[in-house]
Amino acid sequence: RRIFLSTVLMCVAIALLSLVFLFSKHDAESFSVGFKAPNGQRCRFKTVDIHKRPTLKDVAQKVNSPGQREPLMQLAVVACGERHREAVNMLKTAAMLSSRALRFHIFAEKQLHTNIQTAVSMTFIRAKFSYVIQPISFPHENQEEWSQLFKPCASLPMILKEVDSLLYVDTEVLLLQPKPWIAWYSRFSRHPYYGKTGINSGVMLMNLTRMRITQFKNDMTSIGLHWDGHLMPLLQKYKLNIIWGDQDLINCTINSDHCIYGSNCVPAEEEGVFMLHGNRGVLHSDKPPAFKAVYDAFKHYTFGEDLIKSFLLPLEEALNETTHTYCGKVSHFLTRGLGKSVRKLQRMTPAGG
Repeated sequence: RRIFLSTVLMCVAIALLSLVFLFSKHDAESFSVGFKAPNGQRCRFKTVDIHKRPTLKDVAQKVNSPGQREPLMQLAVVACGERHREAVNMLKTAAMLSSRALRFHIFAEKQLHTNIQTAVSMTFIRAKFSYVIQPISFPHENQEEWSQLFKPCASLPMILKEVDSLLYVDTEVLLLQPKPWIAWYSRFSRHPYYGKTGINSGVMLMNLTRMRITQFKNDMTSIGLHWDGHLMPLLQKYKLNIIWGDQDLINCTINSDHCIYGSNCVPAEEEGVFMLHGNRGVLHSDKPPAFKAVYDAFKHYTFGEDLIKSFLLPLEEALNETTHTYCGKVSHFLTRGLGKSVRKLQRMTPAGG
């Protein structure tokens, strides 16, 4: 009888273990079904060393993973002195025309934090956005030399470790459409620049994750350098040849002669200007008046008002008064895409919203 009971118990134990094994296998298969590759095959998982530095492939797989929610649009700006008013107006242009959630990273001198916080809170009360204000910092090595390189506002902050990618914009840029297309030229350069026309540091779409992990090739060392170790050697090598500070260290030159040398961007003529870069103080000057007209239109608009009656029509009327100038003659490029964006947002916004 004891042998019989022992046999029965052993059979029951084996049966239970078999059921546990089958259920666990079923759960594992069910889990993998939810993560199928585009070709229909189930994805294979592998262990990852948490101490291993991520590669560009790892980053790309993470960013482009299927089913990922649309990321928050991140914008960064550096504002110093009187430029903090320009910064607030630039952020206002982004908030007015974007239908996506925004997060602003504002770098400013500590004494300006309260003023900026007050201005942003009052101006964007109806906008879908969030923001953080942080102090300006320079590399500890040669800090005084960095601060006097060009202008206080023309410095890039430390790369934000918690942000994957963002759009860095100068205070003097006005966003006229949600998606920017940008072009510049390479005249007067006495330093290396990228491609045929260079990169404009006034508007930079930056993948910070890749910048943090990439080792940049250079002509100063035989090994690649990370971003933070790359800037100081560049400064020491080219500091006698750079005119525009940050602009030159990122190897670029900007077309600062507004509308004088003709169009350098055919898509802007067809689709309208996406970004208006009012450098050299033209946003506050009557030369050229078209730039000031656009800046003032955004500045005077109050959130909640009718976008067409209170913003677009007054802007078009002001631009009609500038047709005697270079930029005034092509002011329709400024409002072509902007008008479409405004009318689209007007249709999406409920009455009184």
